[in-house]
Amino acid sequence: MSGSIHYPSKVRYIDVAAIFAGALLKASARAIVLPFETDVVKLDLSPKLPLMQMVTQLAAIGGGGTAVSAPVSELIERRQRVDVFIGITDNVEWATDQHGGVGFLSTWRRYRERLAPRAQAFLITIAPYCQAVAPADEPGVHFIYGWADHVPTYIAQSVRGYAGQVEAVRQVRL
Repeated sequence: MSGSIHYPSKVRYIDVAAIFAGALLKASARAIVLPFETDVVKLDLSPKLPLMQMVTQLAAIGGGGTAVSAPVSELIERRQRVDVFIGITDNVEWATDQHGGVGFLSTWRRYRERLAPRAQAFLITIAPYCQAVAPADEPGVHFIYGWADHVPTYIAQSVRGYAGQVEAVRQVRL
């Protein structure tokens, strides 16, 4: 929810992130939404709210720094285990988070070491930046560049161990 995620285009990145987060919250009673800048922003989001009301609330956040580590640090602080972490980002990371975490990679490794060794992270990059917050071969971290209708299916297949990204793309019918 940093300032750069508000970058203007035909569809704002913030709107893509907010729609995905709201839809995920409505679809899964176990989903946790942790919008972030340099801190996790506390919002009272309920799956009972209309989707567009959630999107409006989420899209109104922003303008601060980018600490992709912030939601992971929050999970560590809460001692909350998750199987899957989905981060929607522009992959520009430059700020220290609210718990002193510096960088997604070191914070993610600490999270896996302390709380959830088998957790998987899916980092959806919805901006045309070439940076990455972790190396491509980092265990348990998957990168998705851009957005398409097939992203949720790819995540679901990967979590179930069905296919890698190349195999998933090959199955897409054009």
